[in-house]
Amino acid sequence: MGGMTLREAELGEAIQSPKVALSLLLRYEAEPERLTEMELEAIAAAFTREASQGRNIADAASVLAGLIVTVLVGLLAISVSVPKLADSTNMVALALGVLFFLIVLGMMYGLRFETRAESVLSSLDLLRVRRERHIIEMSRTRRGRRALVALWISAAPASQSTAAIGKPLR
Repeated sequence: MGGMTLREAELGEAIQSPKVALSLLLRYEAEPERLTEMELEAIAAAFTREASQGRNIADAASVLAGLIVTVLVGLLAISVSVPKLADSTNMVALALGVLFFLIVLGMMYGLRFETRAESVLSSLDLLRVRRERHIIEMSRTRRGRRALVALWISAAPASQSTAAIGKPLR
């Protein structure tokens, strides 16, 4: 058994990194039939994970923002009911207000990740449809079928492609 091919190594990287997955997606956008189902799944997994991480960031930030608003309302109630503590509660409220602003920025950051990942996933669905249509169109002619077989043999792992080379086309 030999080592991994360059394409298999890139596929392993694409599963881990949304940037690599996006570059793989953009490289084969013009020729969707060159993407294998495994590559499409790897790209989808990378961006599904990124969307989930973005959603988690936004959820955590919204919980923290809710806690800060609760504390701010409590501080406002304290400063109104106890006038001697008004100055110190106002300073704490100001600090919490700045923290609240930073947390809202974090929430927007998480939502941006989620939105971008979901946008890529919808583009991936469109690419799958284009790929399937193109494969169907190619399979209608003898020349297209030969080209598809050659593509599939070149995209298959080494152990599968060597077994398929000697088999006649039907």
